[in-house]
Amino acid sequence: MRVTLSRMRILGGLPDSGRAARVFPTCTKRASSGSQQEFLPLNHQYNIGTIGYIDDLYSAEMTLVLRNLQTVIPLRRALLRRNIEALRQILGVKRYDLGVICMDNKKIQLINFRYKKKDYPTDVLSFPYQENLKAGELPQPFFPDDYNLGDIFLGVEYIYQQCQEKKDDFYNVLTVIAAHGLCHLLGYQHTTEAEWRQMYEKEKQILEVLNRLTGRNLQPLTEV
Repeated sequence: MRVTLSRMRILGGLPDSGRAARVFPTCTKRASSGSQQEFLPLNHQYNIGTIGYIDDLYSAEMTLVLRNLQTVIPLRRALLRRNIEALRQILGVKRYDLGVICMDNKKIQLINFRYKKKDYPTDVLSFPYQENLKAGELPQPFFPDDYNLGDIFLGVEYIYQQCQEKKDDFYNVLTVIAAHGLCHLLGYQHTTEAEWRQMYEKEKQILEVLNRLTGRNLQPLTEV
């Protein structure tokens, strides 16, 4: 069984060894051709120096595991959880495990450098559990243990700083970026213009439903 954050008691870090899964970088900038995918092992314990270690904790319950591994930005976890649960409901993926990890600039920069060779903080990194999903295709695993979407790392300090500069609402932007990360876990990419537009339309569809439910006016992160 491949182990991800949604089946772990999180103390921090990233996996050091095991089977590879695709890693998607921040999506606020269009990825250049040939550089959009890298590979990350996801079936062992996580370990990045100062970030720490994780103990395996299996749970048969399909759940959302939300962890805040930063103290720089005060975070209303209950609100973020509600927003992500709503996104899961809209996407029809509540039967799949999902891990969401909130990080400061230092920690997400370590991850970005180690697995993307980019030495700067970013807003979101997605680590899909399922491989070779077509965009919009829900996973159909053979075993109950494989009902898992993967993990989303949110650079909440970076996101907060961007919101301060642009005068945007922090939790609205955080929700939009979480939706973008979820789309990556479901096979959406933006390596070509057609894929970019497809991802934009999916994000727009998700957020339109969420807007009707909440009265907000969220717009997709991806631009076309």
